[in-house]
Amino acid sequence: MRRVRLRDGMPIAEYNLWVQQNITEDTWQQQVENRCHECGWKAVHIRRGKVPIKANQPATERERQEGMRWLTPVSEDGAGWPDLIVVKELTPLRSALIAWELKTFGKRATGDQLWWLDFFRHLPGCVDASVRFPWELDKMTVLLNRD
Repeated sequence: MRRVRLRDGMPIAEYNLWVQQNITEDTWQQQVENRCHECGWKAVHIRRGKVPIKANQPATERERQEGMRWLTPVSEDGAGWPDLIVVKELTPLRSALIAWELKTFGKRATGDQLWWLDFFRHLPGCVDASVRFPWELDKMTVLLNRD
Protein backbone atom coordinates (compact mmCIF):
# COMPACT_ATOMS: atom_id res chain seq x y z
CA MET A 1 0.00 0.00 0.00
CA ARG A 2 1.35 3.39 -1.03
CA ARG A 3 1.67 6.09 1.67
CA VAL A 4 0.17 9.36 0.53
CA ARG A 5 2.44 12.32 1.25
CA LEU A 6 1.95 16.06 1.31
CA ARG A 7 4.23 18.37 -0.67
CA ASP A 8 6.76 18.67 2.16
CA GLY A 9 7.01 14.87 2.38
CA MET A 10 5.03 14.44 5.58
CA PRO A 11 2.53 11.53 5.46
CA ILE A 12 -1.10 12.69 5.68
CA ALA A 13 -1.77 10.78 8.92
CA GLU A 14 1.21 12.50 10.56
CA TYR A 15 0.12 15.87 9.14
CA ASN A 16 -3.39 15.44 10.58
CA LEU A 17 -1.89 14.63 13.98
CA TRP A 18 0.40 17.67 13.71
CA VAL A 19 -2.59 19.92 12.92
CA GLN A 20 -4.52 18.52 15.89
CA GLN A 21 -1.52 19.09 18.17
CA ASN A 22 -0.92 22.65 16.95
CA ILE A 23 -4.48 23.96 16.73
CA THR A 24 -5.19 26.98 18.93
CA GLU A 25 -7.96 26.85 21.51
CA ASP A 26 -9.81 29.66 19.70
CA THR A 27 -9.73 27.76 16.39
CA TRP A 28 -10.83 24.54 18.09
CA GLN A 29 -13.66 26.39 19.85
CA GLN A 30 -14.86 27.89 16.55
CA GLN A 31 -14.75 24.51 14.78
CA VAL A 32 -16.94 22.94 17.46
CA GLU A 33 -19.37 25.87 17.52
CA ASN A 34 -19.71 25.67 13.73
CA ARG A 35 -20.32 21.91 13.87
CA CYS A 36 -22.99 22.38 16.57
CA HIS A 37 -24.84 24.91 14.43
CA GLU A 38 -24.53 22.72 11.31
CA CYS A 39 -26.22 19.92 13.29
CA GLY A 40 -29.07 22.17 14.50
CA TRP A 41 -27.92 22.82 18.07
CA LYS A 42 -27.68 26.15 19.90
CA ALA A 43 -24.32 26.81 21.54
CA VAL A 44 -23.27 29.18 24.33
CA HIS A 45 -19.67 30.13 25.05
CA ILE A 46 -18.67 32.84 27.52
CA ARG A 47 -15.67 34.58 25.99
CA ARG A 48 -12.84 36.13 27.94
CA GLY A 49 -12.45 39.88 28.02
CA LYS A 50 -9.91 42.47 29.14
CA VAL A 51 -10.59 44.02 32.53
CA PRO A 52 -8.67 46.64 34.54
CA ILE A 53 -6.21 45.36 37.12
CA LYS A 54 -6.90 46.37 40.71
CA ALA A 55 -4.04 47.90 42.67
CA ASN A 56 -3.49 44.91 44.99
CA GLN A 57 -4.14 42.23 42.35
CA PRO A 58 -1.25 39.97 41.22
CA ALA A 59 -0.33 40.53 37.57
CA THR A 60 2.40 39.82 35.03
CA GLU A 61 4.75 42.60 33.97
CA ARG A 62 2.93 42.98 30.66
CA GLU A 63 -0.46 43.17 32.42
CA ARG A 64 0.89 45.84 34.77
CA GLN A 65 2.17 47.86 31.81
CA GLU A 66 -1.17 47.64 30.02
CA GLY A 67 -3.20 48.03 33.21
CA MET A 68 -5.47 45.25 31.90
CA ARG A 69 -5.70 41.44 32.10
CA TRP A 70 -7.72 38.74 30.34
CA LEU A 71 -10.48 37.20 32.49
CA THR A 72 -13.70 35.31 31.94
CA PRO A 73 -16.45 37.42 33.51
CA VAL A 74 -18.05 35.06 36.01
CA SER A 75 -19.00 35.58 39.62
CA GLU A 76 -19.88 33.46 42.62
CA ASP A 77 -19.34 29.78 41.76
CA GLY A 78 -18.59 30.18 38.04
CA ALA A 79 -14.95 29.06 38.18
CA GLY A 80 -14.49 26.06 35.91
CA TRP A 81 -17.72 26.61 33.93
CA PRO A 82 -17.50 24.49 30.73
CA ASP A 83 -16.28 26.10 27.51
CA LEU A 84 -19.43 25.19 25.65
CA ILE A 85 -23.03 24.51 26.67
CA VAL A 86 -25.04 23.12 23.76
CA VAL A 87 -28.81 22.61 23.75
CA LYS A 88 -31.41 21.29 21.33
CA GLU A 89 -35.18 20.91 21.56
CA LEU A 90 -35.95 17.37 20.42
CA THR A 91 -39.72 17.53 20.97
CA PRO A 92 -41.90 20.11 22.73
CA LEU A 93 -41.47 18.11 25.96
CA ARG A 94 -37.92 16.81 25.51
CA SER A 95 -34.65 18.67 25.23
CA ALA A 96 -31.02 17.62 25.11
CA LEU A 97 -27.96 19.23 26.68
CA ILE A 98 -24.22 18.84 26.13
CA ALA A 99 -21.48 20.37 28.29
CA TRP A 100 -17.98 20.30 26.79
CA GLU A 101 -14.67 21.48 28.12
CA LEU A 102 -12.52 21.90 25.02
CA LYS A 103 -8.79 21.30 25.31
CA THR A 104 -5.95 21.25 22.83
CA PHE A 105 -2.98 18.90 22.80
CA GLY A 106 -1.23 18.66 26.16
CA LYS A 107 -3.86 20.64 28.13
CA ARG A 108 -5.80 19.23 31.10
CA ALA A 109 -9.04 20.13 32.81
CA THR A 110 -8.93 21.71 36.26
CA GLY A 111 -10.70 20.29 39.30
CA ASP A 112 -13.37 23.01 39.01
CA GLN A 113 -13.97 22.12 35.35
CA LEU A 114 -14.30 18.43 36.18
CA TRP A 115 -16.75 19.24 39.00
CA TRP A 116 -19.06 21.12 36.60
CA LEU A 117 -18.89 18.33 34.01
CA ASP A 118 -19.84 15.79 36.67
CA PHE A 119 -22.75 18.01 37.73
CA PHE A 120 -24.07 18.34 34.17
CA ARG A 121 -23.62 14.60 33.55
CA HIS A 122 -26.33 13.91 36.17
CA LEU A 123 -28.94 16.27 34.73
CA PRO A 124 -31.93 14.80 32.86
CA GLY A 125 -31.46 15.19 29.12
CA CYS A 126 -27.67 15.40 29.31
CA VAL A 127 -26.28 13.63 26.24
CA ASP A 128 -22.61 14.21 27.09
CA ALA A 129 -20.52 16.15 29.60
CA SER A 130 -16.83 15.64 29.04
CA VAL A 131 -13.43 17.02 28.13
CA ARG A 132 -12.97 16.90 24.36
CA PHE A 133 -9.92 17.21 22.10
CA PRO A 134 -9.57 18.11 18.38
CA TRP A 135 -9.06 14.49 17.33
CA GLU A 136 -12.52 13.65 18.75
CA LEU A 137 -14.50 15.89 16.40
CA ASP A 138 -15.94 12.92 14.47
CA LYS A 139 -17.18 11.30 17.73
CA MET A 140 -18.66 14.64 18.78
CA THR A 141 -20.46 14.93 15.44
CA VAL A 142 -22.05 11.51 15.98
CA LEU A 143 -23.42 12.76 19.32
CA LEU A 144 -24.72 15.95 17.71
CA ASN A 145 -26.54 13.98 15.00
CA ARG A 146 -28.17 11.57 17.45
CA ASP A 147 -31.83 12.19 18.40
